[in-house]
Amino acid sequence: MKDKDAGMKKGYKYFFLLILPVLLFYLSRLTNKSFGIFFLSTIDPEYAYLFNGLCVAQLKFDLGHFQHPGTPLQCIIAITSILVHIGNRGLTLAEDVFVNPEHFLHASNIALNILNALLLFIIGYFIYQRSRNIILALLLQVSPFANQLVLETMGRVIPESLLGIASLLLALIVFFYITRTNSNITSTKYIILFSLVSGYGLAIKLTYIPLIIIPLILIASFMDKLKYLLFTIISFFIFAFPLLGKLNDFWTWVKNLFIYSGNYGTGESNIIDISSFTGNIKLLICEDKLLFGLLSGFILVILLYFIKPLKLKLKNDIEYKALVCIALAILIQYLIVAKHYAPTYMVPAFSLFVFGIYLATNILSRIFSKFQITSIIKNILFLAFTLSIFVGTYRKVILYNQVRKQKVEIWTQTLHFIHDNIKDKTVLLVPGFYGAAYVERGLVEGLFYTGKYKATYSKLLQKHYPHTYFYLPFHNRYFDWRLIWDNGLDLKEFIKNNEEIYIYFSTDDINLANKIYSDLLSYCPPNTMEPVRIYYNNETKESIYRFR
Repeated sequence: MKDKDAGMKKGYKYFFLLILPVLLFYLSRLTNKSFGIFFLSTIDPEYAYLFNGLCVAQLKFDLGHFQHPGTPLQCIIAITSILVHIGNRGLTLAEDVFVNPEHFLHASNIALNILNALLLFIIGYFIYQRSRNIILALLLQVSPFANQLVLETMGRVIPESLLGIASLLLALIVFFYITRTNSNITSTKYIILFSLVSGYGLAIKLTYIPLIIIPLILIASFMDKLKYLLFTIISFFIFAFPLLGKLNDFWTWVKNLFIYSGNYGTGESNIIDISSFTGNIKLLICEDKLLFGLLSGFILVILLYFIKPLKLKLKNDIEYKALVCIALAILIQYLIVAKHYAPTYMVPAFSLFVFGIYLATNILSRIFSKFQITSIIKNILFLAFTLSIFVGTYRKVILYNQVRKQKVEIWTQTLHFIHDNIKDKTVLLVPGFYGAAYVERGLVEGLFYTGKYKATYSKLLQKHYPHTYFYLPFHNRYFDWRLIWDNGLDLKEFIKNNEEIYIYFSTDDINLANKIYSDLLSYCPPNTMEPVRIYYNNETKESIYRFR
């Protein structure tokens, strides 16, 4: 009977470990649904990854999009696409993806959410098995909720949707490492585990780089450090295997990121633009004052450690060393993101803050180590941290989702007008960078990143979207599906072959509109009328014109 009661209690504890993973899945799905149709506003990098995932599914590994590198995400999309396509006998896999891209993207997001929720449960399970402290396990499980932006990424199909849990996997191994029975020995097992997680994180996105210093500093032996670095490089190329055929291109990409001060290896070759760097630092601090305050708190604990009356210092203090590593990694993340700013680049650091709270609290609690109630107080604090982090982020996620849904409803108005009035009509798309009311905007973005497979996929897209043409303002060129860079679209033939043309503008830019009208009219008879506006969205500033 006692064994049965013990088993039931143990089962209840595992039930508690399921709560946060289930909530993670739930909030990720809510966020995904709030984005609605990706091609309206978030084609970058979703559609590039969709196309490269298709390449992987077809065992085509000479990928056009390799810079992040993002291979684990591409592989998940590939597997999901194959499974989703099962039973569709009317179309090939590539055609199915091109005709129903949003279906495949949202299915991939479900797969990502399931994987993240499963890994979060496993992390909680192993923390509990090691510590026998369910509250501590819940504290570390709440890490993905430390910032609303982490959950925001999990609603999309981007590398960061995998990066938060990758960071937490590293925290799990660090936790096992600092709680091992013999702190003077670094076994090969830990070196391999550190290397696997570091290689995996880097293969998802290079913004993981600051985190590789954590095991590097924690590992004591110089030879073991070298082993870790060597195994991490090997692990990286296993997880990012398509790079083996593009090493020169990849190295050029990485080198340019370092040398040039602008985003994506652009700008001046001065490494850092001081004015934008300092501005970005201020922006990062203002965007999340709480997390910057926590980092400041970690640094304060690191300094207090040396004040003798507090008696915080211990011999061979691996916990203190781990806190230094966490603070240093987060600080480096701030500096890297200040050089090349994008809020999502902070995701690896966001996932480490909770682990830093655990370490800092443990170190400070040594002041009261003589009191038996200390462990109870720590657990109360851990539970308070867990609840406050979750509740605060939950509210933000719900609010952001409601605002985004309202925006999507406004964008969808244009989509409905197109479907009801000019479906299957010849259209010249003049889209914005991040999306448009045409699925073709997403598809052409993905096509740009298919490298040597572009010609094959162009033919299929031409087959299924024969009436769509493009003027891409950021390339200052006219295109058809062939995406011929030098000559582009032959406007004379385009005018000759289409008696009626509709022009879609995603923004209200008079100068751009006049340029396009002038280009088109130059191939028309002198008495040809200028385009007539048939639709305008007051909120989004989208417009549609009928020409001839």
